[in-house]
Amino acid sequence: MRLIPSLLIVGALAVPAAAQDAPDRYTIEMAVFVAGARVASASTTIVDGGQADLLLTGADGQYTFTADLQPEQGDGQDGRSRLEAYLNHDGADLASPVLLIQRGSAAAMQIGSKDAQGAFIDGVEIQLRPLAE
Repeated sequence: MRLIPSLLIVGALAVPAAAQDAPDRYTIEMAVFVAGARVASASTTIVDGGQADLLLTGADGQYTFTADLQPEQGDGQDGRSRLEAYLNHDGADLASPVLLIQRGSAAAMQIGSKDAQGAFIDGVEIQLRPLAE
């Protein structure tokens, strides 16, 4: 599977966490989908202000994923974090999505293609979920 930048689909969903201090640790999961089926997935922990790396071997090759999660700075941005991700497949750069999230919120993005009904069928899904303190 080769993802072409012109076919890039990025969707984001942000869900507020419980009304408490925003956690600074998250679980980040990457999953590879082929023909609508999850063929491989991996997860790790990332800290707000840190980086995480995942190496995933799927049916169609090896995926390298690097994430950098940093607090947003500036006017009115104190409650947000910026997730910068880098996705590589068998040595070829696929995408470098950026996602702004409310601290303590869950988020997800999909990079790939959808069928005529809008169901995600081929590509990579990335999920970020806060860990309870």
